Amino acid sequence: RSRELSTANQELQTMQAQLLGAERMAAIGEVVAAVAHGIRNPLANIRAAAQVAALDCRECGQSSLAAKHLTNIMAEVDRLEGRLKELLQFVRPTERHNASLDLNTLLRGTVPMMAERLAQAGIVVLEQLPPRLPPIMGDAMLIEQVILSLLGNAIEAIPAGGGTITLATGIEPDERGMPCVFVEVRDTGV
Repeated sequence: RSRELSTANQELQTMQAQLLGAERMAAIGEVVAAVAHGIRNPLANIRAAAQVAALDCRECGQSSLAAKHLTNIMAEVDRLEGRLKELLQFVRPTERHNASLDLNTLLRGTVPMMAERLAQAGIVVLEQLPPRLPPIMGDAMLIEQVILSLLGNAIEAIPAGGGTITLATGIEPDERGMPCVFVEVRDTGV
């Protein structure tokens, strides 16, 4: 009986150590996600500034050396962005944080994150967001990342000189006739 108790106690201590390790990893993951999010926005601004400067170099007929350096800056920013994505995938917990979300509020929150890039590119964002959209279940951070990625793609697709990105949400029936909430990002780019 004493051996059984000793074995059970050891198993309990092992499980407790594993639980503490998992909690530490989850805390590290949250910190890394917050830091990565804080780094991504300045990186996007650096890339946008380098793109604008590269366009200015071409228009002013300045040296190709400056354009080459600006191209290198954009490539390094892209490389850092890739590393951040890998890091986030490594530390992301397997469980998702599903919660009730207002999709319109989430969309409105992503636009200011891209404000600098939008302004530099001369892009106007139009919102077609119905006032009474039902809430959805989802992970706010993951949905935000998708929207930011779609906005980034739209910015890159619009030629120099400006254009329009339209953010739209709504409700439409799925194949079974059940109502589904959707989000749409349209741009006037190629």
